[in-house]
Amino acid sequence: SLLFPMVYNQTANALDSLTGINYPSATDTRLMAYADNATLPGFSMPFFTAGDFSINGGITQPFLWSSDSGQYTLVVSPYGGNAYAKGVSTDGKVIGYADTTPSSGTTNHAFVWSNGNFTDLGTLGGHDSYAYGISPITGMVVGESQIANGEFRGFYQTGAGSLQALSTLGGTSSRALAISFD
Repeated sequence: SLLFPMVYNQTANALDSLTGINYPSATDTRLMAYADNATLPGFSMPFFTAGDFSINGGITQPFLWSSDSGQYTLVVSPYGGNAYAKGVSTDGKVIGYADTTPSSGTTNHAFVWSNGNFTDLGTLGGHDSYAYGISPITGMVVGESQIANGEFRGFYQTGAGSLQALSTLGGTSSRALAISFD
């Protein structure tokens, strides 16, 4: 069965289904993030929604939906494996993580996707990284990455810069799950 994410239509005071993924073998859809420019001072529509859907055969792919066009855009990973959307900015940048070794399924890297360009954010020297949040205004990305010894550290990344590790506050690991508007 097909499952479609819903968004709240404030004008109609009702839920609208985000249907219309034109992919013949999509089996379910998950809404993962929502950026509504209309609620931010000085901004206006459109708003963006990011999520992912499963394709028969087990591949999961992210998408971006824009209220401006009412259309979905597939976020294509250059690696060919699973990829997951975890956030979206007010200008339509999608963040998440993608399997960089689909044949073995053992390595995930954080990514930023913008206007058709997929950028692998790399790691802090370890195996995996995961992007979990993006500032709707500044575009700063946060998440977690393994370091060389296998432990995880929270990170932040700005613009085209490299990942910057966050401290552990005395423990052995850290993780950044969200970031403020500014």
